[in-house]
Amino acid sequence: MPLDLDAILQSSATVADKIRTLHRAGYARADIARLLGKRYQHIRNVLEDDARSKRDRAPPNSSFAEEPSAFVGPPPIIDGRTERVQLDADGRLLLTPTLIEALDARPGEWVIATVSEDGEVALLSARAAMKQAQAIIRRFVPAGVSLVEELLAERRAEAERETRGE
Repeated sequence: MPLDLDAILQSSATVADKIRTLHRAGYARADIARLLGKRYQHIRNVLEDDARSKRDRAPPNSSFAEEPSAFVGPPPIIDGRTERVQLDADGRLLLTPTLIEALDARPGEWVIATVSEDGEVALLSARAAMKQAQAIIRRFVPAGVSLVEELLAERRAEAERETRGE
């Protein structure tokens, strides 16, 4: 264990204090659970209870009430094509079922994220990315031409030349 981690753990009296200290130090919940030998749910409960009590203590007109973490319920649809989504405590983006359906993505599949020069992020399912790539290739390959057949023909010709010793 690194020395700074030992110091963090020794300075905390209770398990909950150790969880809070490690969280403030930037450790992810799963890492805290592994380091302390506790279940992930225990770590989550401590941190979520802290966030909940912080919200409960905040004055009604405070800026804390306006933060995304205080938002309860499904994110509102801003317009027909835009939704508000939220980052969770571990920095993951939580997509709504509507967005997941629009992506045509399934659990465990890869999603391609592209960041433009002005900072806009676009998400694309692997299937949509493949369709885009195929459309680009189609612009350069004449109709009725099979790249697979051309490749096979080249490989057969090359094998034939090797057989003849050329």
